[in-house]
Amino acid sequence: MNKKVAAGFSLRSKTMSILSGRKNSRLFIKEDEERERKYLRSLSLKKSAAIVENLVTCRLGRDILEANRKWNKK
Repeated sequence: MNKKVAAGFSLRSKTMSILSGRKNSRLFIKEDEERERKYLRSLSLKKSAAIVENLVTCRLGRDILEANRKWNKK
């Protein structure tokens, strides 16, 4: 397995693990999960990287907002 293929697998698995965190935030039925998994496997490396970057940015933004709310309550 070459390095690009290995990087693609790890990036896709990272994407899937980040997206799996959404299961706790809304009702996530089995068919939706399977459909999303198939879609992620079909993505190119660039699209996977863009999704990971976007989700990480959103999570960081959410964490910053949460910290600001806690700070403002003090």
